[in-house]
Amino acid sequence: MKPGKRTLWIYYPLETKFVFKLPKEVERIMCNARYLSRFKRAQDVFSMKKVFLDSGGLLNLKEQIMHHSNITIDQLVETCKRHRPTLFLPVDFPSLIDMKVEEKAKRWRMTFNSLKKTLEQIKNTTFLRDRLVPVVHGFSEKSLKKVLYDKNVGIFNLADWDKIALGAQKPLLQKMHFIPDFGKIFCKTVILLRELIGDEKWLHILGAGGEKILALSYLLGANSSDSSSWYIAAVHGRVTIPCSGAHKLLIPRAKPRSEKTRLSTLDKKRLENCSCEVCRELDPNVQIKVLNDNLDLRLLHNLSVTVTQSKLLRQLDKKELISWIKETQGSSSLWPIFQYALQQISR
Repeated sequence: MKPGKRTLWIYYPLETKFVFKLPKEVERIMCNARYLSRFKRAQDVFSMKKVFLDSGGLLNLKEQIMHHSNITIDQLVETCKRHRPTLFLPVDFPSLIDMKVEEKAKRWRMTFNSLKKTLEQIKNTTFLRDRLVPVVHGFSEKSLKKVLYDKNVGIFNLADWDKIALGAQKPLLQKMHFIPDFGKIFCKTVILLRELIGDEKWLHILGAGGEKILALSYLLGANSSDSSSWYIAAVHGRVTIPCSGAHKLLIPRAKPRSEKTRLSTLDKKRLENCSCEVCRELDPNVQIKVLNDNLDLRLLHNLSVTVTQSKLLRQLDKKELISWIKETQGSSSLWPIFQYALQQISR
């Protein structure tokens, strides 16, 4: 993959009460089509931005709504016709790695049928056909081949796609901080999918654009990903550290509150040297307290650090990316996963 061709889509949480004008440096956003269809000021928020619409597939993991999507295909197509997103995902039904084969097969068929119906509805709308990105769910060579090429559930049975999204990986990404084997499965899955579809197709990994995971996604062969971690971390009181991408509590949550920071000397130095628009205006003596106490500023800081880091990673060639990973992630809890990925791509 050539440097400059990588893309991060910043997830914009329309489903929350928090709505603010995005900074100019945010060029691409992802949002849930279900909430965009209800958001009256969508055009104001997304003017001059490239928008990737997510159908909210992870919500369909819940058994009670498995047969009634959080957004219908009709609603999704109507929303896309109205807002003309840059890209959009069909309604999909992810499978989990620990599901029985029969359950996975049922969800593959549902995702395939949803994609087929979506294609039928937009067949006379050329601009939407070119923006539709099919989603596949798999965790092994056998399952990936099935959702790509099988005559009953394989997406290439419907069309020759130039863009593909890999879904259902988020549960693995959440667990791999504690159980490295899940991270190894993620690595093997992405590498296998890239080998199966070839180097020319655009590959997006859903939910794998977190500040620490984005570099891993690029290393494994992804062109694109998306991230909501900047927002989730800020809401839970955590601040994104430049370079490392770690989300840290600046002040321990204890009663009475202690003013002693949990940051390492290196992380503290990185935070002090942060050049985002928030930190540039803060007195170094109050930086930690302000970021800890002010949610709005913490959100903007996290977002700025995420965008800055993604732009850096976008420009690195493979050799430079590997050097960056070794320099910044050596003390990370994910270092065993990075090591495994480096071993796999060197074969």
